[in-house]
Amino acid sequence: MRSTWSQKCLKGQGKRVIDRADTVDTLIAGTLGAGWTQTSSCRVASSYNALLNPILVLFQHDPHIAHAFLALSLSAYETLLKLQPCWDTLLVRRGSENAKANELRDGLRTLCDVCLHSFPKFLADIKRALLAKAVPGGDTSTGVADWIVSAVMYMDHLPEVHSAASALLLQLGETGTGKRVILEHFVFDVITTAINATCIQVMSYLRHHKVFSSTHDALLDLLSRPAQDAVNGNFCTAKAGYFDVNFSPLLQMLTDEPSNAKGRSSGRLMPPDARPAPHRHWARHRPGVPQRS
Repeated sequence: MRSTWSQKCLKGQGKRVIDRADTVDTLIAGTLGAGWTQTSSCRVASSYNALLNPILVLFQHDPHIAHAFLALSLSAYETLLKLQPCWDTLLVRRGSENAKANELRDGLRTLCDVCLHSFPKFLADIKRALLAKAVPGGDTSTGVADWIVSAVMYMDHLPEVHSAASALLLQLGETGTGKRVILEHFVFDVITTAINATCIQVMSYLRHHKVFSSTHDALLDLLSRPAQDAVNGNFCTAKAGYFDVNFSPLLQMLTDEPSNAKGRSSGRLMPPDARPAPHRHWARHRPGVPQRS
């Protein structure tokens, strides 16, 4: 009963840790846990399980948190995976009663499951956003959808956690030789899924941040030539569709002239000094006008 009550108390603290991670760099926050684990080897067996377990429970049972903090999960998984040999050496020194317990292995398994589920869920979230009902008559707003901003931030973090991401994608069945090729295939899947949105602001934002002004130079290496061609081609298509929807009615009004409107509007559009002078005999017969001799 005491352990269950302690876990409930720590669950709220774990939620505060996740809320705090939203305000700092998630990649740095993921490495801090491993650094704390490495410097506290004398109490790591009990403290690691007590403090990290509530956070892992939140990651495992709340898919929204897992998706929002995917970079944190990948960073923590990659850093803790490097400490596994040191952890195994430490566990050998424990007594036989705790020989089968391996807190780091359990935590890595939970983080691995979270990351494995997050890859296909990320693509599914993009497809779900694309299936949202569009505004009739075309989208004339200048705002950028939240899902494309999340997708760009997600791809910006991939070069920094490329080892963990490649290993996890390989478990999902991605084919390719080398970590770079595997990540290229996944980035291509994200790009081809996102470019199904033909609105100009989405394609312009994606093209600007991925092709021209990428956050990391290493991300350009992950952006294969077919992916770049797909982004550039769909940007041209989206731009043409935007102009067609928003400017075609205006051009039609300026170029089309009804056949019966020319004669009706010619007198009204003629300058006053160009109009013919009235006939003199018209003034002679007007009543009240003096007649000239």
